Amino acid sequence: IRPPASKPLLLLNPHRTHKKGDMKKPKVGQTVYSIKGGGRNEPQTVKEHTVTKSGNLYFEIEGYMNKFQISTGRIISDFSSGMALYEYKHEAQSIIEQAEATTKLNDMNWSDWNKIPLYKLQEIIRLITKP
Repeated sequence: IRPPASKPLLLLNPHRTHKKGDMKKPKVGQTVYSIKGGGRNEPQTVKEHTVTKSGNLYFEIEGYMNKFQISTGRIISDFSSGMALYEYKHEAQSIIEQAEATTKLNDMNWSDWNKIPLYKLQEIIRLITKP
């Protein structure tokens, strides 16, 4: 399970309303988070990283030679899988949980849906069709 690429990336503060490009610059010593794993037999987990350098456009974290773009939180590399960093642990955890929930729904057989009471199916439809 891989996190969707369209999710909000690094340094969005969920307690504020943000405009596109309105992201905070990380500070040296700050903890940021990534999603680790998700291979065939490896569950996804949240991994902590420490910011070691922070400029106007890019920042670096401990243990990585590559820079990360402040505006996106994504690693700057031609050889990377698109690693993204998050300011808050719960942001990364939410990405994992959403991917797991989506996978469970995609893996359900139609016969599984027949076991769910109508009122619950109606609630599911209401929840997923509301913008």
